[in-house]
Amino acid sequence: MSTDQTKVCTAAPIMLYPEYMHGMPSSELVKTARRFRSHIGVSSSAEGPWSDGKSIPDVMELKHPEGKPLYIRAEGDDADTAIAALVETVERFFSL
Repeated sequence: MSTDQTKVCTAAPIMLYPEYMHGMPSSELVKTARRFRSHIGVSSSAEGPWSDGKSIPDVMELKHPEGKPLYIRAEGDDADTAIAALVETVERFFSL
């Protein structure tokens, strides 16, 4: 029996841009996600479906209502650090 446990962290910062994720902010989110080994998922709902946070097309296609949380999930050994960096990116590039 293995004692390895995968670390999973989540966050839900508020998005202030309407509807679709725009090019520059989306690319910043993906660029941040790609710095980490963890699998990164983003969604408009806590239940999913989850888009690949390291894929620009997947992130840009995510339809997201203005003023609602963007759910971010990181799974891996650096999940906590990834979530902190991704929340900072959302607050910097997706807020007014």
